[in-house]
Amino acid sequence: MTKKHILFLPKWYPNHNDLQLGIFIKKHALAVALKHQVTIIYPCLSTHISSTFLVEQQAITPNLNQIIIYYKSHPSTNRVIRKSIHFYRYWQAFQKGWLILKENDQQIDLAHVHVLTRPALLALYLKKRHHIPYIITEHWSGYLNGTYQQQSKLKQGFMQYLFRQAQITTVVSPLLQSQMQQLGIPKVAAITPNIIENDPKLLAETFPQDRFIFGVVADLTDSIKNISGLLRSMQKVKAKNPKALLLIIGGGQDAATLQELATDLALTDIVIFKGRKENQYVLRFLNHIDCLVINSRYETFSMVTAEAMMAGKPVISSRCGGPEQFIDQQTGILVDVDANDQLTQAMLYMMEHYTDYHPTIIQQKIGEKYGAEKVGTVFNDIYAIALQ
Repeated sequence: MTKKHILFLPKWYPNHNDLQLGIFIKKHALAVALKHQVTIIYPCLSTHISSTFLVEQQAITPNLNQIIIYYKSHPSTNRVIRKSIHFYRYWQAFQKGWLILKENDQQIDLAHVHVLTRPALLALYLKKRHHIPYIITEHWSGYLNGTYQQQSKLKQGFMQYLFRQAQITTVVSPLLQSQMQQLGIPKVAAITPNIIENDPKLLAETFPQDRFIFGVVADLTDSIKNISGLLRSMQKVKAKNPKALLLIIGGGQDAATLQELATDLALTDIVIFKGRKENQYVLRFLNHIDCLVINSRYETFSMVTAEAMMAGKPVISSRCGGPEQFIDQQTGILVDVDANDQLTQAMLYMMEHYTDYHPTIIQQKIGEKYGAEKVGTVFNDIYAIALQ
């Protein structure tokens, strides 16, 4: 297929509020940019700007340009008023990004939506107003955990309309594809996996050499990631093997509550909250831990599981959806969701049998499927179908 200009319209994307948000979408854009011109327009709500709008434009590579338009959060305590103003500002922010494209006389061949609903509204507008077709890539765990089913029939119907208007919908895992098809969502036709990287460069900080380091990289939303369950397991691990150390990267709505829980459980000497970090830090961090722990209740893919494996590290994970496609007896341990005792035993077992997990085998198992070249080729084939 000849080189096209693809417009990415993501719901999540790294920004000054959250450096890790939607990093997997940025990696998809980089993969697509190996073969095509890509522009990202991302309207982003912000509480940190003084003006109503702030436009940041950056050329990431010669073929990838990102336009982030921050729009100011409105202080109204009335939820309806606040959401209405935010939606209007979201639309204005998109128009500012679109105007930048038009001023540079850039023509778009295809829009690529990542996650409903608002970005798909933008794509629908472009389809109706400018005859630009669009595809959707869905990453949302709401189809797995019941959130989609809890939406009103009106909203579900409108979402299905947006899917029907797309040329194709792709998803990041077989589990997500199966569930969306069971829900009657149309055109869920292809799997486009996330891209896995590793950055072995050393971090400036040092890590203890005499401790067994468990690592966590997660948004600290406990209802999803169940970090509180991990902390309770860590208390039992500490009682039996004091060499255990848990390092947690991430931030979120429950960060303060989880730090208080760690204090209440007398874990402040072995649990360290490191806060939010950019992706390159995370990739290097994964080379310094001994084992990654995922204790989520549901995951559509789990990028960090695959990234840890790319670094040759074993993973202990709950059976939460995504990680099962990576983990076997040679690469880690699976436990049931919300099974603290199983998690405790898995962590203690890993500390005693860590050398049974061979880094080269772990890397080989994950590296064959998730390189940027391969994913870029998958998208290229999908774009060719969508533009027929």
